[in-house]
Amino acid sequence: MIERSAELQSSSRARGNGQATFSVLSNLRAYISLADAVPKPFPFPEAASKQFAELRDAAFRFESHFRALLDQKDTQLRTSDRDNLRRYAEANRRIAAPDSAKRAWVFFGDSITTAGASTNIFRIAIS
Repeated sequence: MIERSAELQSSSRARGNGQATFSVLSNLRAYISLADAVPKPFPFPEAASKQFAELRDAAFRFESHFRALLDQKDTQLRTSDRDNLRRYAEANRRIAAPDSAKRAWVFFGDSITTAGASTNIFRIAIS
């Protein structure tokens, strides 16, 4: 359980997937609560105590990560340009006005086309 929670935490951190993070965190909390409610054998093995301590520590770090993720999303939603529409505003100001005698191209895109342009996937000759 400890290894799986650490793996899920790192993968959700990479993707920033709040829904998956919340689901894992909820399941982890439920597992810990259930484990605390079930009677333990006496004497309780030292290795098991250590694993539960590690699991609680992982849950705490996971919850801290989730709160940071929520704060980050909240900040994004509260900015004046939450969708990053002004991303290319400065570059657009530096471009000269289009020549009406020449053919012009307009590209609409997203992160996929942006990444493609930076890796030269899209090579288009404008004539």
